[in-house]
Amino acid sequence: MQVGKYDDQYFINMDLRGTVKDDDKKVIDFFSHSLEDIYLDEAKFEQIRYRPMMLMFRRALVPGNFHLDLVLGNNVSKEIASTSAELVIPPFSNEKPLIGNLYLAKKITRISAGEKPNQKIKAFQFGDLVITPSVDNIFSQEEALIAFFQLFFPNEITRQQATNYLLCYEISQRGELVSRMEESLAELVKSNALVVTLYQRLGLEGLRVGEASLDIFLKNMTAGERVVETSAWADLELVSQTEPECWSYNQVIVHYNSPQYDYFRAKRYMNTGNYEAAERGLKAVLSKNPDHLQANLDYCTLLLLNQKYDELIEQASSLLVASPRQPNLLELIGQAYIYKKDYQEARRYYEELRLVLPKFPPVLNYLAYIYYNLNQREKAIQLLEESLKLDPSQKDIQVRLKKIKSESR
Repeated sequence: MQVGKYDDQYFINMDLRGTVKDDDKKVIDFFSHSLEDIYLDEAKFEQIRYRPMMLMFRRALVPGNFHLDLVLGNNVSKEIASTSAELVIPPFSNEKPLIGNLYLAKKITRISAGEKPNQKIKAFQFGDLVITPSVDNIFSQEEALIAFFQLFFPNEITRQQATNYLLCYEISQRGELVSRMEESLAELVKSNALVVTLYQRLGLEGLRVGEASLDIFLKNMTAGERVVETSAWADLELVSQTEPECWSYNQVIVHYNSPQYDYFRAKRYMNTGNYEAAERGLKAVLSKNPDHLQANLDYCTLLLLNQKYDELIEQASSLLVASPRQPNLLELIGQAYIYKKDYQEARRYYEELRLVLPKFPPVLNYLAYIYYNLNQREKAIQLLEESLKLDPSQKDIQVRLKKIKSESR
């Protein structure tokens, strides 16, 4: 990776962009992150010069099969790198727990209260834990492996309920079990929680150079022969010499319990057409943060999609009191009145919207539709002609204009 230099400091400036598409190739998520203002003095640059770099950004997704495309642009060298991957996200069980992503780490440190990690350059951070993941899950025989993961429960688990669960870690090589350890979940759950963050240090004694694997099982001690309720696994490689420690970078990672993460997840449900789950998610967000504007807008959009026009008008009108020129609210209320065929009220809100967005063709087109239904054809023609001056490529508007003109003769 090429870096820049200004005076006595090196700097990094990159952009990461990604899209997530569903099976129908519809984009359900798009994100962009700027990795800039990362400055390194000579000592820091030499320290990381020959180390690989790892990036981490968390996005909320929903169950299903997806395709991920990533593009990383280096603004210093003007070079671009891209990659893609298929994502399979299993449905979340309403009855059993689930193990999230399993990371194999070399080091974990805890941030004290009030302490901030040094600059933006830091290992991956989960709450007050900072982990240094391995590069491609490669370890040397002298190192210890730290398994880091999170357990998700369908309902809050108590310390008493946690006594029913046992975590089992097994390391295998060449088809043979090399090491195994178990621990009670009760020793790890400190308070009621939906998400439990866990890590376990595992020795690599007895392993030879080459490939190996780690399996983690969560067993229910009360169900028959210690029934495995969920599991996770990862491949690893043992080498004779220590690999360079990765240089990892992340910006603020939204925590799973954050209302903002709840909003991301509800938005993904909305984009994939699961409106029932989206509505539950948005209501949960608004119960914690009733002033969350985007969640309010999306909830109103759901009301429109579900043809709950009166409820939408009531909800959006109350929001409009605080933001009388908010274009999305004006449009949603106007749309609701159009579907109710109350074109006088629809005209009122779209005229307000036109004051906010005077040269936006879709607004002019909807106003033309409203005036047409109010039997004001000349006004409709005037608006469509104005729209076509702004965007002459609108074929459907050209057809509509021609039709109205023919009716007016």
